[in-house]
Amino acid sequence: MPTNIPASRPFPGGLLLACLFATASPTSAAAAAGNVSPEKLAAIDACLTVIRDAQVPDGLIRLQNEGDKLWAVPYFSNIAVMGVLAAWEVRPVKEDLVLVEKWLRWYAAHQNPDGTVNDYKGTLSQYASTGDFDSTDSYASTYLQTLWRYWKATKNEAVARELLPAARKCLDAIGLTLDPRDGLTYAKPSHGVKYLMDNIEVCVGVDEGARFFEALGDLASAARAREIEKNTREGLRKFWSPKHGYYGWFGDPFDGFVFELEKHYPDGLANVFAASYITPPDEKFYPMLRESHGPASGGAYWLTVVRRLGSPYEIKHYERLLIRNVPEAMKPGVGNVCDAGNNIMALLGGDAMWPQIRIDWTRPAPPPPVPVAPAWKGPVAELPATSIPAWSVYKSKGDIAWDGARADLTFDIEDTGCYVQYALPFRTLADFSDVRSISFVLNLVMETHGAVVGVSLVDQDGDVWDLPVTPKKGRQEILLGQVVRNKWCFPTANGIADLDRIAGLRLQVSSTDKQVKGKVTFSGIRLHK
Repeated sequence: MPTNIPASRPFPGGLLLACLFATASPTSAAAAAGNVSPEKLAAIDACLTVIRDAQVPDGLIRLQNEGDKLWAVPYFSNIAVMGVLAAWEVRPVKEDLVLVEKWLRWYAAHQNPDGTVNDYKGTLSQYASTGDFDSTDSYASTYLQTLWRYWKATKNEAVARELLPAARKCLDAIGLTLDPRDGLTYAKPSHGVKYLMDNIEVCVGVDEGARFFEALGDLASAARAREIEKNTREGLRKFWSPKHGYYGWFGDPFDGFVFELEKHYPDGLANVFAASYITPPDEKFYPMLRESHGPASGGAYWLTVVRRLGSPYEIKHYERLLIRNVPEAMKPGVGNVCDAGNNIMALLGGDAMWPQIRIDWTRPAPPPPVPVAPAWKGPVAELPATSIPAWSVYKSKGDIAWDGARADLTFDIEDTGCYVQYALPFRTLADFSDVRSISFVLNLVMETHGAVVGVSLVDQDGDVWDLPVTPKKGRQEILLGQVVRNKWCFPTANGIADLDRIAGLRLQVSSTDKQVKGKVTFSGIRLHK
C-alpha cells in the first residue's frame, strides 16, 4: 500500500462491445440491482462519478478531478477500477466497461521492463512520469486483481489475452523485492521495509492473479503465482504478536517488527486492514480493535471489517453511516478515486470484497531462530550465508549490485542530511558470542567530497551497533568492544549482550555537503576469535 495514501484510507466498440454486454443480460442485471436499495445505488453512483471524471482521454485515471492538475498513482487507480467492476455486476453501464479497458491497456502500455509502473504528474495537457513509484508490490498485485475481476465480469478472451503479458510482468515486479527467507515483499527495491498492508495485497493479488492465469490456460504462471501466495500467506504470520494481541505494521530486513497501536494511521489502519482480510488469530482481537481504532479508520475500511466479523446490526449501522456520508465525501474536487472504489466494494460486500486469507492460527508459530555459530577455520571464519540485500534511499539516487560476496553501492546524494542505505540480512541468525572482531574490505571512490560511510551490526531486535570505520581503503578490523549503540535504536534495546545474536549488517553513505557522488565496494567479511 502506498505510504501517501489519502487521509481516509491505508476501447473496442461495435460487435466486441455487444459480445461483452451479452455476459450480463438485462434481466440478470435488473435482478441484481433490485437487491440493492435506491439509497445504496445513489451512493454507488456518486462514487462512480468521481472515478469517471478522473479518467483522461488516453485511459489514465488520476487521483481526483482537480481541474487542470494531474497526479496519478496506479495503485489508487486499480482500487478505483475494482470498484467500477463491482458496480458493473449490479448495474452495468457500457461506458464503465470502456473506462476499465482503457485503464487496463494504459497500465500495460506504461509498464517498465521489470513490470513496475511509475506515478505521473503534471497537467491534463502535459504530464509525465515522476520516474518513481510508491511501491512495486502493491501496484502489481492490485493490477492482477483488476484483470481477474475484468475476466470474471466479461469473459472477454480477446482482451484478456492481449493483457496476459502485462499480468506475467506483474509477477516479475512482485519478485523484485520478494525475500526468499519468509515469502514477504519489501515495498520497493529502494525501500527496505516489509509492510503488513502491502503483503496482504500481494497475497490476495497473486491469488486472484492465479485464477486469471488458470482461466486463460497459462498454468506455468498460475503455478508461480500460487507459490508466491503460499509463501506470503505463511510469512504474514510473522506480523502477529500474541504478546501484544495485534499486528505489527511493518518489519525491517533483519526480522525486527514494529508493534504499535496508538495512531489511526498507519498502525491502526494496518490492523483494520488485517482484520478485513485475514482470518482472526484471536477472538479478543476484533473487540479490542473495535474499541481502539475501528470506526475512526474510515467508513469503507471498517464496514469491510464488520462484514467479516461483526453482527448483523453492526453491518446495517455502518452501511447506513457510509451511505449517509458519501454525498459530502464524494463532492467534485473532494472525493478521490481510491476512496470511491473502496466505498463501492464495501457497500456491495460479498464477492465485491477481496477474498479472505485463511491462516491456520491453531498451528504453532515457528520457533524463533537460534543463532548459528560460524564455521571456524583456525582463528578466522567467513560470515554466515547471506540473502538478497535490501536498500533504501532518502532524497538520493543509488544503485546496488550484489553477487553473494561483494556489494557495490553507487550513490548520488542530492543534499545535506540525506543517505543511501544498504541492508545485508544474514540467512541465519549469527552467534557472535565467540567473536573478538569483525573485518571487511571497504573501498570508497569519490567523484566529490563530503560523504560519510558507516557500517553497523544489527541485532535480532532491530537495534543498531555502529562500527568505528575509517575512510581508508582496504581491510579494516573492528573489535566488538569498540561498537557503539546507535542513537536511533528502538526503545526495546537489550544492551551489549545482544551482540551474540546478530541478524545482519547495514552499510550507509550520508552526505555532509551537497551533491555527493561516488561508489563504495564492500566485501570480504570475516569474523575473528
